[in-house]
Amino acid sequence: MLNKFLDNNKSEFYFAFRLIVGLMFALHGAIKLGLTGGPVETGLMLLAGIIELVAGLAIVFGAYIGIAAVVAGLEMLYIVVFVFLPDGINPLETGAEVALLYLAAFLVLATVGAGKWTVGNPGMKK
Repeated sequence: MLNKFLDNNKSEFYFAFRLIVGLMFALHGAIKLGLTGGPVETGLMLLAGIIELVAGLAIVFGAYIGIAAVVAGLEMLYIVVFVFLPDGINPLETGAEVALLYLAAFLVLATVGAGKWTVGNPGMKK
């Protein structure tokens, strides 16, 4: 019964997954760009903010999702390797768990694609 429910609604669950990941990632970018009232970052953090906002919104709208997910995933990989890994290999001790979860989400998004309810699919057909 549960399997049938999950199977019948997998498109809707994937859409929710895409929205949550995209909105949260875009919010990270908005903060770095000062769009939430804080200071605007500089240097690589400014670049990270631009990537996060643009990729996050692309994921939300399902536009160019493969490119957005790959670029965002590469950003997360860079952060894990160059920011967190020097502090140790345990992500729970270094704080890398969020970056790794985003990386995993972007791998899923890059391989599965946009799914339904995208800018390119205004009819919202299954």
